Amino acid sequence: MSSPGTSNSSFKPQISALMVVMGLSTVVAGLATTWLMFKGKQNINLTILLFLSTFIVYTYRARISKRLHKSLYWGFLWGAAISILFVAGNIVYENNNTHKQWDFPCFYLDAQVYHSGLNMYDPESYSHTFNEISFPEDLVIGESFHEQVVDMGFKYFPPAVNYFVPMAGLSFEHAQLLWTIMNCIALLGVILLVYRIFFFGIRLEGFLYSLIFVAGFRPVLSTLSMEQFHLWGLCWVLLAWLQLKKPLAGLWLSLASFTKPQLIILGGHMLSQLSLRQLAIYALTTVGLFIFTFSHLGFDMFFPFIESFQNAGEGLPPSVYTEGINKSLLANLLRISNFDFSYNPIFYWPFLIIGGAIGILSFIACWILRNKDPYLGYSILIVMSLIVYPGTLFPYGVYILPVLICLLLNNPLDEKKSFIWLIGLIALICIHIKFQFWSLIILWLGLMLVAFASNTSLVSIPFFKHGTQATTLNL
Repeated sequence: MSSPGTSNSSFKPQISALMVVMGLSTVVAGLATTWLMFKGKQNINLTILLFLSTFIVYTYRARISKRLHKSLYWGFLWGAAISILFVAGNIVYENNNTHKQWDFPCFYLDAQVYHSGLNMYDPESYSHTFNEISFPEDLVIGESFHEQVVDMGFKYFPPAVNYFVPMAGLSFEHAQLLWTIMNCIALLGVILLVYRIFFFGIRLEGFLYSLIFVAGFRPVLSTLSMEQFHLWGLCWVLLAWLQLKKPLAGLWLSLASFTKPQLIILGGHMLSQLSLRQLAIYALTTVGLFIFTFSHLGFDMFFPFIESFQNAGEGLPPSVYTEGINKSLLANLLRISNFDFSYNPIFYWPFLIIGGAIGILSFIACWILRNKDPYLGYSILIVMSLIVYPGTLFPYGVYILPVLICLLLNNPLDEKKSFIWLIGLIALICIHIKFQFWSLIILWLGLMLVAFASNTSLVSIPFFKHGTQATTLNL
């Protein structure tokens, strides 16, 4: 009969091998599930499930690593990461094989109008160029495309044209391939920045969490599906987060401002900090961007841009605001009030009053937090910008990703009660998927409550610690 010591020593390798098999089976199961759903819409539901499951795994990873073998834990992380990458890759693949009306054809048209040398803020330039473009045969262009794109002209600030310049003069297929590569670079940039800011302390484990949280976030997948360029905007937002207390934040906030218009609001953070260096770099970068853009766009484009800026929102069809895809405060107010669109809806008085109040309160909170918790103040401005911007669509939700990660990492409850915070966070994400506007309102109210309670003993300040680096576990 073998001694107890001998029995244990022979038993341990068997358990270890079993756990390795279980870990590898998790990877295989994840890949198999994704493959079965490869041609179905349920692959998006799979990523949502994996995303939320990873929130749970991260919260209890210390307990999981003790009660289960580490190979099972690593198997889940690798399986989730590979499955989500597989789904994201499928979306990219489908984009280049099944052409859709939104949104790449809009950007391709912008690039070709630029290539023609015509006035980009003149709808006639778009109508002329549109008639000369050779679109793929399977691409169906509807009346809404003409109303919202061809008949409106360029809808962004002049520096935004630099995103489209590389596609000028290319065929539709080559331009789409280049645009896909650019978006994939931006996606990788976001993953690396999330890793650097939030999970750098846990190395490979942290990189897998970063990949899952970024590529598995539903608005990120929607951005890839619609071929939007929000991921570039998110890169600049994250770079500003990384250097929020340094002068270079002004550079990144300027680049963000001229990627998507609502991100101009984030410049208010510099004002709340009274950071003259940040403001100076922001101003210099902005001037430099305009000079560089007009140097190749043509300085004669300046006055058409000013005129277009003054008439922002005019001429847009009512469907832009009434369709369900618009998740902004303005769109919700217009839908419930049966607005008759007899004048520019941007000047609708309930929107000006409610939106103005939300904006003022947000800047006051940012001012209160300027020395105590600047990252919380920055987060409030991010959420507020999505609420008040009239054109907020579902993919715009990518910008709240760092806020959600901060909430995950800064669970204020002790270990026994942490599940309450986790359930609330998961519920918020689920609400965001179906009712984005109301989830933004709930998130904004929660952050504001923390901000105005910062002078009391109810809230530990800073609530959002810089980077909130995940604590290291020896796994």
